[in-house]
Amino acid sequence: MKKSFRTTYACILAAVMGHMLSAAEPSGFTIRGIIYHKTDKGVEPVDMAVVSVPEFTIGGSTNLQGEYLLQNVPSGKVRLTVHSLGYVPVDTTISVTADRTLNFVMKADNFRLDEVVVTAKASKAGQSTASTISRTAMDHMQTSSLADLMQLLPGGVVSNPNLSSASTMNIRAFGNYYGDNAESGALNMNSLGTAIIMDGSPISNNANMQSINSAINGSLMSKGDVAVGGGVPPNSGVDLRQISTDNIESVEVIRGIPSAEYGDLTAGAVIVNSKAGKEPLSIRFKTNPNVYQFSANKGLVLGEKAGNLNIGADYAYNVTKPTEAYKYYQRATGKLLYSNVWLDGKWRSNTSLDFIYGRNTMEPNPDNKMTRRGEGARDIGGILNTNGTFYIDKGWFRSLKYAISGSYMDRHSYYEQIYNDAMGVYSLAEQDGLIATNRPGNNIYDTEGRPITNWTGNKDTFVTMLPDSYFGRYDIYGKEVNVFSKVSAQFAGKIGKTSHQILVGADFKTDGNLGDGQVFDPMTPPHNSIVAVSNRPRKYKDIPFVSQLGVFAEENLAWSFAPGRKLYLQAGVRFDQIFDFKHAFSPRINLAVNILKDQALTLRGGWGILSKAPTVGYLYPDRAYFDFVNFNSMTDQTVPEDKRLAMVTTRAFDTENRDRLEIAKNYKSEIGIDSQLGGMFFSVTGYYEKMNNGYMLSYSYDTWQWMQYDIYRSSGLPSPSGFPALTLANSYGYLASYLAPSNNITDISKGVELSLDFGRINSIRTSFTLNGAYMSNLFYENGPTFYNRDSGLTDQFHVGIYEGESEKLHRERLVTTLRATHNIPRIGLVITLTAQVTWMEKEWSSFGNDSIPIGYLDVFDHGARKAFSMSDFEKLTPGTQEYKAMEAILKTTYDYRYRVERRPPLLLMNINVTKEFKKNLRVSFFANNMFMSYPVYKSRVNPGEQYRRNPNLFFGLELVAIIK
Repeated sequence: MKKSFRTTYACILAAVMGHMLSAAEPSGFTIRGIIYHKTDKGVEPVDMAVVSVPEFTIGGSTNLQGEYLLQNVPSGKVRLTVHSLGYVPVDTTISVTADRTLNFVMKADNFRLDEVVVTAKASKAGQSTASTISRTAMDHMQTSSLADLMQLLPGGVVSNPNLSSASTMNIRAFGNYYGDNAESGALNMNSLGTAIIMDGSPISNNANMQSINSAINGSLMSKGDVAVGGGVPPNSGVDLRQISTDNIESVEVIRGIPSAEYGDLTAGAVIVNSKAGKEPLSIRFKTNPNVYQFSANKGLVLGEKAGNLNIGADYAYNVTKPTEAYKYYQRATGKLLYSNVWLDGKWRSNTSLDFIYGRNTMEPNPDNKMTRRGEGARDIGGILNTNGTFYIDKGWFRSLKYAISGSYMDRHSYYEQIYNDAMGVYSLAEQDGLIATNRPGNNIYDTEGRPITNWTGNKDTFVTMLPDSYFGRYDIYGKEVNVFSKVSAQFAGKIGKTSHQILVGADFKTDGNLGDGQVFDPMTPPHNSIVAVSNRPRKYKDIPFVSQLGVFAEENLAWSFAPGRKLYLQAGVRFDQIFDFKHAFSPRINLAVNILKDQALTLRGGWGILSKAPTVGYLYPDRAYFDFVNFNSMTDQTVPEDKRLAMVTTRAFDTENRDRLEIAKNYKSEIGIDSQLGGMFFSVTGYYEKMNNGYMLSYSYDTWQWMQYDIYRSSGLPSPSGFPALTLANSYGYLASYLAPSNNITDISKGVELSLDFGRINSIRTSFTLNGAYMSNLFYENGPTFYNRDSGLTDQFHVGIYEGESEKLHRERLVTTLRATHNIPRIGLVITLTAQVTWMEKEWSSFGNDSIPIGYLDVFDHGARKAFSMSDFEKLTPGTQEYKAMEAILKTTYDYRYRVERRPPLLLMNINVTKEFKKNLRVSFFANNMFMSYPVYKSRVNPGEQYRRNPNLFFGLELVAIIK
């Protein structure tokens, strides 16, 4: 049925497009003119400005004389826009009934405008729910990275700038939190499914493998939630610290249903546009209690018809706690961007080269000589990107766009410390079922003369005895390669009272890792606290690349059904094929109707499916290794040193789950109302999103393995190897487990977002904006869960099976942010006061059957799955082996787990000030929590615990020198 629906949908879409293309009569008019900008001497032409009619994807660029030409413009009222770096965009509606000549004078985008926009602007009716953040807003906020911009979005919470830990983008989520549960998995999935698209190409974290043994969860292991050395987690999104905002012209955050051209995402998209064009040299220095940052940017005109070259560099240093100066983060970025137009303005292109360096360091604490713990993560790489547009303007065929990028990221993470109480036996065997010893080339025999060991004598496979205390270190070397290409054709025209934009295209991406992977000295391996589990080196260069091909088609229709009223429809479909895996079908639709004239009242809604392919780490996870020590006389002083023996049985399991793993999908729907009255804009959006198959590493029936653990003792009798023959002392059943990729995350989000822009009240030179959001998130693990009491190898406990969805995690928050921006254009002064109120914030858990198992894995019957009966358990005799094995699967529950953590309303006051001095110096200052409000909250869930709310008083200063 699904297949039939997909085929029908695609056929209808193709038929409609074909009918429109054949029915349309290509005709139109010509618009020409000159784009100027004001100077002290009058006006001068603006070259390489982009002039376009977005409704029909008609566009072009100005030449050195500022001249532009738009052809084949349909008759009627159309929207015309002009964009150029450093100037306020022109956005106007014109009436086209004949060829026209229109000249425009652009204003410099600075803090001396009558109305300065320093907030996120909501998208216009008919588009997906989105917000645009301008260069001016970034300057006023003194952003250090892309993460700092998120507080401008509806529901965004103000936080202090900090580069000490990895920060990822989350859309319609609560923010960064980590833990060993579905909630952290849902947050990682949200950031993984948020596409960061810079200059037309996505920045990818899909090939990140910087964790040690994803199959095992232990004291120094990772389930992928936390990366080694403080870098970005492998199963989450891009580290935003690596993206400096000083080279960015604008950012658009799409929170609703994005266009079908955007693929490999589930939460939304962040569209980043780099600076391209003429720009004076700007030198910035900013400082706050955490960060010192320096940057310089310049846009050079290379000569007549030679194009422009934008050069930028940035350095940042972060220390969060002065008393812990051994923990710090460094970032250095550089960018070269060449832009030009050819073919009389018909071909516009940008080509850029980005350099990225980031380093997380935690040197050993000089006051802690017991462990000498140190860790770090270093990233160094680059991105080569070229993108452009050919303006065709032949009939309905309007333009052809392309984007090609390749990135390389060399990552190195390490962890080191002195391991105490670490004495044990370690094996390097990788073959499942291999029995090896510390005596390569010597088989060990039983009293019947039969060999117990089954190795080939390979000297690379050996067993060693670890000392009680040793200094160990492991390194992870990743070399990530990401390639992306995309081409799309835009068709546009009018049929009667309807105008149409048709988009068709394809993209291809491939992600892989060529690094040496997990490396450590086998004599001092990583140590963990889980019984029998072990680690092995792994080369990432042996892992195949993951490639994906996507095709998409979309219709954007505008119907003028009455004077001043329009209906907007965006309907598209996308198909993605992940090579050697599976495919995804993603239809999407947005609809908006003007109820009143001139967008005075607009109703809109949307629905769509967003799909995200599994990363390299999910498709090719680490193997799981278990080492069982069968015999050990290494510490027996009564045995001669040359006769001491350690024998280990190794069990190894592939943890891939490709057959059952699905492509993660998020079903998004929303409905909203917008109102444009004079200079005021009002928008309310209600949304509901549900993902039932988000990625995580989890346990399943297949990841619990029954193993036989044999213990031998010396018989004292000679054997052919020269070592005493061994005899079987005891055998035990043991249920070991490992983690494997799954689709066990359910994430349900719903809420209401508000944006209200009152415009500028000229009499008091102040504008007011109010945004906010009610957010509700529900997370749970939808697969079965497993439990047994911590045990040793000889305890022989069953493993309890509990129903899926037995614990659900709920979070709710209502927050509003009021910003009052006062500006005095004559002196270039802008002051923004922010009052953020968290009206409601609560979190709690709901439980199903979380105390009585529905079954168990029988340790005495090779892990067979059996039903559990409480009445049968109560018949067992306490103290017997079966009673102990069954008792271990029963959880101890407490009534406090039903308590709701409900916090009272919270007020946070902040101030941002920017002042321009003449035309060559700008000073910005901010203070968060300016009144030092620190209310104390006493926990209801954990009585006796209390903590201080609101961030610390935090302030920063930025100096910008502009040299023309």
